[in-house]
Amino acid sequence: MFRVDWPMLMAGLSKGCSVTKLRRLFTDHPATVGETYAQHFVSALGFSTQMMIGAMCCMVHAVLPFLFQTSGSGTIRRLHSAMVTHRSRGESTQVTEPQTNEPQRA
Repeated sequence: MFRVDWPMLMAGLSKGCSVTKLRRLFTDHPATVGETYAQHFVSALGFSTQMMIGAMCCMVHAVLPFLFQTSGSGTIRRLHSAMVTHRSRGESTQVTEPQTNEPQRA
């Protein structure tokens, strides 16, 4: 689900916390995916917004199954493509629908 690096967090928040340790709390993980803190912030905010919209579509679909029939799965495919398949910062940030052999529903 989600994981917090507690030893790193506690080390950064412990008595005698240096600015360098505190800065590392915000920059180490973004650096592992080739981003600055600001780039990672914008990217993560964009992903979370897309997930919230996808979740709302799924909730509406649960009540009215004739609406948003492919919105949830489409959101997951787009996010997977952007997050895993095209992880490099050098590639286009435009997220496109992956090609499938399945017929598209309205």
